[in-house]
Amino acid sequence: LLDVRLPVPLTPQLVLRLRGLRWHGLVWMFSVAMILDLQLWVLLEGAYILQQAEVPPHCSLLRYWLITYCMALLVMPFTAGCALPFASVLIMAGASVREHVPEVCEKEAHHSWVFVDTASA
Repeated sequence: LLDVRLPVPLTPQLVLRLRGLRWHGLVWMFSVAMILDLQLWVLLEGAYILQQAEVPPHCSLLRYWLITYCMALLVMPFTAGCALPFASVLIMAGASVREHVPEVCEKEAHHSWVFVDTASA
C-alpha cells in the first residue's frame, strides 16, 4: 500500500529514531488506557446508582439523564470522532435537567443529583 522500504542493515540514525518512536507509542497506549479506565469507572458508578438508588417520580428526569449518560459512555469508544461534542451536550443537558427538577430532589435523589457534578468534573 505505501511501499516503504527500510535499508538493510538499519543505519544507526534510523535505529535511534525507531527507538524514540517506541516511547511515543507507549505514552499513547497509556493515555488511551487511562481514558478507557475513567470511562469504565464512571459507567460502573452510574450503573450502581441506577440499581441502588430509589428515585421519586418527580425526580425521574435525573434518572432518565443518568440512563442516557451511561448508554452514551458505552457507545463513545466506537464513536471517537464525535465523542467530545456528544459528551459536552450530555453534560449541559445534565445541568439543565437539574434546574428543571424540584429542589427536594437534591435530598431525595442525592446520588443522581451528585452524579451530574461527577460527570461534569
